[in-house]
Amino acid sequence: MRLVRPALVLALAASTATGLVAFAADAPKSTTKSKTLYMAQEGCGSTAEAGRLEEKPQADGATGCGTIGGVPLNEVAGLPGDDYTSTAKLAPFKLDATKKVTGQVAAGSWFGAGGVGTVTFDVHLAGITKAGGGVDFGTTTVSAQVAGAAGVVYVPFTLNVPATAGGVVMKAFTITVAQRGANIGMSAKQLSGDSYVVIPAKAK
Repeated sequence: MRLVRPALVLALAASTATGLVAFAADAPKSTTKSKTLYMAQEGCGSTAEAGRLEEKPQADGATGCGTIGGVPLNEVAGLPGDDYTSTAKLAPFKLDATKKVTGQVAAGSWFGAGGVGTVTFDVHLAGITKAGGGVDFGTTTVSAQVAGAAGVVYVPFTLNVPATAGGVVMKAFTITVAQRGANIGMSAKQLSGDSYVVIPAKAK
């Protein structure tokens, strides 16, 4: 069952019962040495449009979509998480393989008043080179425990740039996030500038 709901109260609590909720990190601005891309999507469930990676934060309509109430069914049944995929075509730039891809994914409370349990994300990044080839940055799994009234949980992630991709000119990226976890109340997407990826670049 899906819910389309605008954010109600998306304030991050200063502390929780477990003290394990990750705190939000402001996204760095794009420079000649890095490109910041924000995850965005309009619609929800059967009306969801294709996800996008934007160069500026978006007030997107998918924030608030998620599994209503209790533990996500995919977690109980051992199925893949609630996937969302975002893509972007960019002005070509060179990858810097000496640094890591970094970023942040976030989950929101579907009723705006927190929850309890574990929020888990499987994050996969791939890119297309200017020459038409592919670069796979791999997949990482990150989690955070939640307890209390925090309306959003923020989870950082990192991915390696393949050494063979150093200096390669990129033109497009696709990030896929599977959002899951044994939790109650914290299964809504939280995009709207809170979920983003930072790709290292070589200054010209």
